Amino acid sequence: MTPDQDPLAQLHGLHLPAAITWWPPAPGWWMLLLAVAGAVFFALWWWRRQRRENDTFTAQVVFQTALTELESIRERADTLSAAQTATALSTLLKRAARQTTASADSTTPDPSALSGKAWLMWLDSRWSRHDFCAGTGTLLVDAAYRPQVDVDIDALFEVCRQWLETQQRVVQA
Repeated sequence: MTPDQDPLAQLHGLHLPAAITWWPPAPGWWMLLLAVAGAVFFALWWWRRQRRENDTFTAQVVFQTALTELESIRERADTLSAAQTATALSTLLKRAARQTTASADSTTPDPSALSGKAWLMWLDSRWSRHDFCAGTGTLLVDAAYRPQVDVDIDALFEVCRQWLETQQRVVQA
């Protein structure tokens, strides 16, 4: 048998297919990518929603506690001087403001670090009235330095109560 007649000699070498590339991915990979992206989006949305609800609940508790403490200060106001009462009210408002603005609003200064006119302006900036800068609320800053306080302490309690209630309504909305 001659090589021309040998049928095996007429066979050609193996032709391998082209190498598999990574792009474009198979449809299953696209679906997996969409599922993972959707799960991440949903998890972030749920986490932010829970955090916002938790902050709202915490703020509601803080303001409710502050209103209760305000009544406690009012009950013992007869045993305190006007300066001590005003200092206690200012401390109460600062504590409530700090606890509710620490996580919610990082753009404004820490209210507990404010004093004097800046503290009163911060309080007034949280509602549409000017009772702290131009009204009875100025006593929060001035009372400790006045020899005689001639202002109605009950009016100061009322302004503080209204401010706390307004902040509580804002948080609930």
